[in-house]
Amino acid sequence: MNKRTHSMALLVMIILAGTVSGQDSYNTSLIGRWANGPCYAVDVSDDIAYFGNGGYLEVVDISDPANLLELGQVVLPSLIKDVVVCSSYVYVAVGTNGLRIIDVSTPSSPQEVGFFDTGGEACGIAVSGSYAYVAADSGLHIIDVSNPSSPQEVSFFDTDDNAHDLAVSGSYAYLAAGGLHIIDISSPSSPQEVGSLDTDPQGIAVSGSHVYMVAGYGLYIIDISSPSSPAEVGHFGIIHGGYYDYFSGVSISDSYAYVISAESWWLGEHGFLSIIDVSSPSSPVEVGYFDTDGNRPHDVAVSGNYAYVADGSSGLSIIEISTPTTPQEVGFFETGSKALNVTVSDSYAYVTGGDDWWLGVPGFLSIIDISNPSLPQQMGFIDMVDPANDVAVSGNYAYVTAGDSLRIIDVTMPSSPQELNPLDMGIGARSVVINGSYAYVAAMDGLYIIDVSTPFSPQEVNYLFYTYAQISAVTVGSNYAFVIGTELGVPGFLSIIDVSSPSSPQEVIRFNMQDKVTGVAVSGSYAYVSYAYVGEVGWVGGLVIIDISNPYFPVEVGFLVTGGAPHGVAVSGSYAYLADGNDGLRIIDVSIPSSPVEVGFFGTGNYAYGIAVRGSYAYVADGENGMNIIQNDLLVVSNDDDPSLPESFELNQNYPNPFNPSTTISYALPEQSNVKLTVFDVRGQEITTLLDADKPEGNYEVQWNGMDQKGNPVSTGVYLCRLESGTISQTIKMVYLR
Repeated sequence: MNKRTHSMALLVMIILAGTVSGQDSYNTSLIGRWANGPCYAVDVSDDIAYFGNGGYLEVVDISDPANLLELGQVVLPSLIKDVVVCSSYVYVAVGTNGLRIIDVSTPSSPQEVGFFDTGGEACGIAVSGSYAYVAADSGLHIIDVSNPSSPQEVSFFDTDDNAHDLAVSGSYAYLAAGGLHIIDISSPSSPQEVGSLDTDPQGIAVSGSHVYMVAGYGLYIIDISSPSSPAEVGHFGIIHGGYYDYFSGVSISDSYAYVISAESWWLGEHGFLSIIDVSSPSSPVEVGYFDTDGNRPHDVAVSGNYAYVADGSSGLSIIEISTPTTPQEVGFFETGSKALNVTVSDSYAYVTGGDDWWLGVPGFLSIIDISNPSLPQQMGFIDMVDPANDVAVSGNYAYVTAGDSLRIIDVTMPSSPQELNPLDMGIGARSVVINGSYAYVAAMDGLYIIDVSTPFSPQEVNYLFYTYAQISAVTVGSNYAFVIGTELGVPGFLSIIDVSSPSSPQEVIRFNMQDKVTGVAVSGSYAYVSYAYVGEVGWVGGLVIIDISNPYFPVEVGFLVTGGAPHGVAVSGSYAYLADGNDGLRIIDVSIPSSPVEVGFFGTGNYAYGIAVRGSYAYVADGENGMNIIQNDLLVVSNDDDPSLPESFELNQNYPNPFNPSTTISYALPEQSNVKLTVFDVRGQEITTLLDADKPEGNYEVQWNGMDQKGNPVSTGVYLCRLESGTISQTIKMVYLR
């Protein structure tokens, strides 16, 4: 494989992509999402706060700041960047998914009613009268929202630089785009720039005749009494804990500026809310500050005696500011951090995450009930000292790589996971796989083989050091471990190791590759390796297929270039699934290994780091967007494709029956329907809902693991499973044995 070959393939890919370039998905459907994403945006109206939780818009009652009450939420396509409340609507900037308009007239049941594709990264929103003003990486969009269900762009103001934020006051829009741009919007259909200032603001607020900008390491106060001649009249920069703070957001209330910042932000150390007296714009003075729980606060809104801080990976922090000199936190709503990897076992998805490892931000393991894929529910959660990179599950134990150690978690009770004794190892434990009684851990300095036959006391049995190499992932098939890494002078390699005797592993061959390798999966006689490199048009990556039928003589047989930089790969049946970074999920038909073909994709909205597959569902760890559950529609058979499908609704007897620990329930739909599958005991009390979702026609299977809705095991006995669809209801009896 060479760069010339890659370039040709890339050209073909770009040409073919033209047929679907305007689509977010192809042959795929978003079924569900579990959000554990950061809080980047917040706005407040009356006693309700509206803020982002990854890809969810949360609606929360704040009438009692110490006891927050969640009223409702809306799932949106990707990470929420800005939120503005106006009347009974919330206007949301959803990154690459543009402007979304949400009807919140009934806060407990928010509904998306309108959408506008900005064509770029929507970062900031302001609303005035009948118009929404959206700052995107392409410039300023002015959108008529007089009919919220049908927003219409009336004009566009192009900027040379990406637009980050904006504020609107009177007849002017103040746009942060590589500098301050003052734009006359008295005629929304023909905006005209009337003034500018050479600075690079990240956040903007307007009050009276002054613009308050945060740019880099300071707050700048700009006199705009003459919009054509803006002039700086005041500046404020501050040090907390020995470093200049990096400012990122500002809100103005009365005579105070409420500024959010991060101390030494590149190290992710501390976030702050600074309260600055700006009653004299030429002499701003800090009168109080509060050290937030998060490391990267992003937004702040002020209402009455409270400041509402979108505190990045920590969540929403509510701070009482009635006495500006002594602000106090009075309420908190936890959101979360990046989802980095995922695996699936029985009816649970195990999601690991944290922030980037070099920031040293604590990580987590979250256990998600996916028995109803359209309504994933968190059952258990464990904080980690270090970011959690990968997870494997075997029996009643989850094995997590976090920092420089292997963490072993007893998940017998998913609602109450318990960490056992960790095992320290080399630098940067990255990837883990379980094979029999052994855990194989890819650390940055080598491959560790660990006897986990007694999970309470894991024992390292051998270690394979890679000189001048950095290891990134491992998988095991038959008697061989397949390790990928990067070696000095060689971008990437696949190392095949004989582990038939785990205590004495032997490398049989090192297969050099031209590009950086990022993930590996093995199925049958083939290894599937994801790769990435920096090309002429930025990051380029894809899939390489290697014939390993003779492990001593591996042979590359096929490859495919994708649009992103893949981080992981999973294989199920005749499909390979790529977590393709910024380009989301890619589904590749590998039934002919020499000619892989992309047959489906889904734009996840953030950054696809990890992938797991079970049945027709792909589980994608999408960074700050949480975990997405995406259906491969090619595996859902319809009546149009197969006339032999049943022509009636049918609930089949579960198998096995009796059962322990789990059983499979199958059903058939002759047409698209809303389906509810519920388990009851013999007294008619509801035990759990396995499914409640719209489904296209086809044949389906659902597993029940003998747990109730809270994750507690049920008692031995007879249980009823009822299928409901419209006026149709069918019931079967199941016997559970403990």
